[in-house]
Amino acid sequence: MSSEQSTVLNCEQVSFAYGAVEVLSAISCEVAAGKILGLLGPNGSGKSTLMRLMSGVRVPRVGRVIYDGRDLRTHSRDELARAIAVVPQETAIELPFSVLEVVLMGRSPYLGKFGFESAHDLAVAQQAMEHTGVAGLATREVHALSGGERQRVILARALAQEPRVLLLDEPTAFLDIKHQVAVYDLMKQLSREQGLAVVAILHDLNLAALYCDRLMLLKAGHTFCQGTPEQVLTYANIKSVYETEVYIDLNDLTGKVQILPLDADTRRRLEREEPTRR
Repeated sequence: MSSEQSTVLNCEQVSFAYGAVEVLSAISCEVAAGKILGLLGPNGSGKSTLMRLMSGVRVPRVGRVIYDGRDLRTHSRDELARAIAVVPQETAIELPFSVLEVVLMGRSPYLGKFGFESAHDLAVAQQAMEHTGVAGLATREVHALSGGERQRVILARALAQEPRVLLLDEPTAFLDIKHQVAVYDLMKQLSREQGLAVVAILHDLNLAALYCDRLMLLKAGHTFCQGTPEQVLTYANIKSVYETEVYIDLNDLTGKVQILPLDADTRRRLEREEPTRR
């Protein structure tokens, strides 16, 4: 697949409410083939709801979500299942499926109602498991895995869909630092090599700075700002949205923005020194 820099998925002035409570207001954004868009913001800022609109699980009250040049609502369920894959924070798997069986669920949009997996489907699943480091767990029951292992299995299931758009809701929340980096390295590789458009909700601002091409910072259901990591992850923006003091610098090794939280003692010291710093 070409990594042509064309818009694959975009939101046009979307708003959404749960009952009378509006949680998103006039949100516009886009993600291109071969690019990673990061969604940032405090808890309750509307990130997960926006992702549900992007996946078609929810329908905007106002505005529209467009995939491949057409309103999401004009695509069939099968079209969307083949095109858009979602990795949620947590996935409930009720029955004692093996890892391979779970990953093969990602092939269901290609099989038809009573279809059986072909050699090609098995090969795609195997490659997805190798990419995510769970190939050695293929015969294990998914309930016997750790939380981090299960999350990598769910990621492999999403990759087995061979999607054009991958939506990730804090995909590394349960992973150690080694596997966090491995997941985002893989996302960057797939976006560049296969033209995959990736949208990821992140709470780790340093991972966002390191891996995302563009960022959208949400506050209380509104777009606070969007742009490159360097444009978005400024001291003023973070203090305004997250309401806390941070230290920001450039990482000498990566050349990317680096954000460090400050403890209470340091914050109090800065407050005492504020008049003399002006």
